[in-house]
Amino acid sequence: MAFCVNDFEAQVAWYKQAFRMHEGEGERIYTDEPYTQSALLMSSDNGLCIEIFERPGSARPPSSGEGPLEGTRDQGFHHWTLRVLDLDAALAHLEAAGAKVLGFRGDYPHIGARIAFVADPEGNRLELVQAIPVVGHDPKPGTLSRMRHDQAIGA
Repeated sequence: MAFCVNDFEAQVAWYKQAFRMHEGEGERIYTDEPYTQSALLMSSDNGLCIEIFERPGSARPPSSGEGPLEGTRDQGFHHWTLRVLDLDAALAHLEAAGAKVLGFRGDYPHIGARIAFVADPEGNRLELVQAIPVVGHDPKPGTLSRMRHDQAIGA
């Protein structure tokens, strides 16, 4: 996942804190034409890797609304999804780090998932998904309830 932000240093610091990420040696890139900077952040715990860019003059597209599904009215990046072991703990951790919990949250036993959305300090949306037992039918290959716990991000 790579995305452009308004306040590079603030967003790099936030993602490092919120997701316990680190920068590798020499992982920052600066260019002169056009002036751009980027950082590659990695988590040794779970393999999560993101790249954050800042480019002066870049702008956020107009938003269709704050709700997590409102953004699907626009083309392009909407949100990214992270599987977590404990949704409530992950929400509490991210909220304490400064994330805004969005109004959409629920349990979906027919697909084997608990889902919630948050926004980082600049409004980029993240979906958090916790696997739960599927109710009403046998889980099919690929459903969240068959997800291995070592594939999820801890709180």
